[in-house]
Amino acid sequence: DYVRTRLEARAQANLFYGKFRLTSRQAMSFDQYLALGPVINDMRSGSRAGLMGDVGFAFYFAKRFTVHIGAKDYYNEDNRTLTKGYGHNVHGYLQAGAIF
Repeated sequence: DYVRTRLEARAQANLFYGKFRLTSRQAMSFDQYLALGPVINDMRSGSRAGLMGDVGFAFYFAKRFTVHIGAKDYYNEDNRTLTKGYGHNVHGYLQAGAIF
């Protein structure tokens, strides 16, 4: 069984915020976040609900650019060839963006 598409909602908390200087005129800020929420997985064998946890860091550069690095853990029911059960599917990610 495998996931074809996924729809997720989440509540996020930023646990701490920090800043460090790159030069005497330029500083980079960052925050660490934790998110939890429900997920609906459209799997090969049908649609199933599950849970998602996300933890990571967001870095902000030059007031307009951001980079996120983190890990998401999807917990859902799997239908395997011989058994059924619940499993964790962990994804690491690196994400870049621009703030407008």
